[in-house]
Amino acid sequence: MTLFVDRKKAFEAKFVHDANLDFKTEARRNKLLGAWVSEQLELTGTAHEELVSSYAVSGVLPRDTHCILAKAAADLKDHASVDVIEAKLGELTAVARQQIQATLD
Repeated sequence: MTLFVDRKKAFEAKFVHDANLDFKTEARRNKLLGAWVSEQLELTGTAHEELVSSYAVSGVLPRDTHCILAKAAADLKDHASVDVIEAKLGELTAVARQQIQATLD
């Protein structure tokens, strides 16, 4: 019976680890997206930092990719299409995952 209990604990630990990894990846991705949006808007200094912070915070609650896309689309309405933003979001998700994995190794 302990074999099943051990397996259950291992699956639960993996689930918690994966959920934590996903959360960290999304948070990093949102921050990277904020930096990219700021770059597209040619912001510098305090304005840049404030925009990046707003993206870092806005993706936390609720954890919804659609919300962060809508925010970026509103900010970049004259600078980039939704398709471009979605493509960049996918690219930044992969970059964020690599960065998070590198900190764990």
